Amino acid sequence: MKHTKSMIYQPTAESEELYIFANNESRLYPQIEAIENSLRKKINKGIYETEKAVDAFYYAMTAASDLYKKYFGYAFTVTERYTAAVEMANNFTYDNI
Repeated sequence: MKHTKSMIYQPTAESEELYIFANNESRLYPQIEAIENSLRKKINKGIYETEKAVDAFYYAMTAASDLYKKYFGYAFTVTERYTAAVEMANNFTYDNI
C-alpha cells in the first residue's frame, strides 16, 4: 500500500470511536477475522510484519468508516482511519505474540 503524508499516527476521540465501532459491528467481523487469521499464519511462519498488518487493518477501517457514514453521516479522515488501524494491529500483536 502506498502511504500518504496523511497516514500518521495521531490518537483522537474520532479514531477511538472508529476503533470501537469496528470492533463491535457484526458486519465487519468476517473481514477483521479473516485479517487476524491471515496474520496468525504469518506469526506461525515467522514472517509477520507490523507495517503490513497495519495496511491490512487499514482496509477494514476504511470499510468501517463507510459503514459509519451510512449509519451516522460522518466519514473519518485518512489520519483517523490509519490511527485506528495502528491500534488494531497493536492490540492484535499484544494478544498473539
